[in-house]
Amino acid sequence: MVSSLLLFSSFLALGYGSEYALKPHIFNRDFEYLDINDNTPMNFPLSFAPGDVLKLEGRYHLKYEKEPFSVEFNNNGTQGYQLNFALSPDTTFAVLQKSSSIEKSEIVGDYLVEHDPRKVVLHFIFAAKSVDVYINYVNVKNYTIDDLALINNVDVRGYMNVRRVSKSSDVMKELADCETKCKQNFLPMREGRFTVLGKASDDFSIALGGGNGNYHFYMNTRYHDSRQGCVIVRNNQIDQKFGPHEDRFGEFPFHKNTLFEVTIYNAKDALYVYVNGKYIFDFSHRTKDYINDYTFWELEQMKAFSVFVA
Repeated sequence: MVSSLLLFSSFLALGYGSEYALKPHIFNRDFEYLDINDNTPMNFPLSFAPGDVLKLEGRYHLKYEKEPFSVEFNNNGTQGYQLNFALSPDTTFAVLQKSSSIEKSEIVGDYLVEHDPRKVVLHFIFAAKSVDVYINYVNVKNYTIDDLALINNVDVRGYMNVRRVSKSSDVMKELADCETKCKQNFLPMREGRFTVLGKASDDFSIALGGGNGNYHFYMNTRYHDSRQGCVIVRNNQIDQKFGPHEDRFGEFPFHKNTLFEVTIYNAKDALYVYVNGKYIFDFSHRTKDYINDYTFWELEQMKAFSVFVA
């Protein structure tokens, strides 16, 4: 059963995809649970518009490690499924149920996370008549939805340690295309985190900065040049001039046209960078005031589905 519920607000975000209009988002429904250990559903009164993202993050339950769980999208729980996506830790396959009856089930593949086999991260990215489903950042399939407007309820049921369920919502009309460059100010990050969910077609960059437009952290991936397969991190950019770059080789965490989630934690001693939940590297502060000097983010050469600062 659900043992606690915490509602978070004021997460800044943006989102778009090939089938959606480009628009920023805000994560205004973010639920955190300690545990679920029976088949009583956790119920979320949520509806969706094209471009919205639903994220579920958790781990398979140790006590019931072979029991499945499911995410059901329906209309007040009474008019049958628009989509029911069930995942089994025993056989690692998903079952698709549509409309008012079970139409088909299909094996979608094994997407275990090597460093944490019990970890499950699901993303549902909605279009007007379809939804892209990702398991642990891998695109499983695009499923047709009969009518997105009929969905006003989400049930999560089964055996699962659910860490967080997040839903994004449209709050603004326009923003520059991140395939070229997009930038937005935020309140000082302090000892918090910055997260971007997106896809990269080529070399892309993520920057954090403040003051008069100066970068204090600039991360650029390389796919094509002599440093292919590395992440380049630079010092401050002051007066349009970058400091020396630092190559970060090793396991390359990015792949073209696949989903990634970069989280940068702002700690007292450094920025700690994680990709898809796995620690990649840290970067010591290049600013005197790490509490107040991170006040904008900038993205370039990527498709960004959501961004938030907490």
